[in-house]
Amino acid sequence: MPDAKFELIETYNTAPQSDWFHYCRKTAQPFVVVRTGEQTADVMWDYVTLPPSFDKVLFERGMEIKEQAAAIFQRHATAQSSVRAKPTVVYFDNLPIDRAKLAANELFAFIDSLLKGREQAIQ
Repeated sequence: MPDAKFELIETYNTAPQSDWFHYCRKTAQPFVVVRTGEQTADVMWDYVTLPPSFDKVLFERGMEIKEQAAAIFQRHATAQSSVRAKPTVVYFDNLPIDRAKLAANELFAFIDSLLKGREQAIQ
């Protein structure tokens, strides 16, 4: 597994064919990608790689996901940045590239912690 908990991509359209996508799906991990431009980047998390058994926890903790996503975003955003968050998808737009990478790792860690809690509850 790579040290970074995200994949750098040029377009979201190619992400589902990537090794990272397949790795996340196989290991039931959050799928986080960073799409870079010349000076800014966008961060996206999508629940698409998670098994349906995680849907309930994502919707039950939807408000927490939105709040934590907003907190992560605020730590890395500039005036030109924006955020959209739902229980199953989070987007951070127009972050400086170095900050986007940090935000992507934080977002992965947060979502992964929710999933780990769910796995322990199931066992």
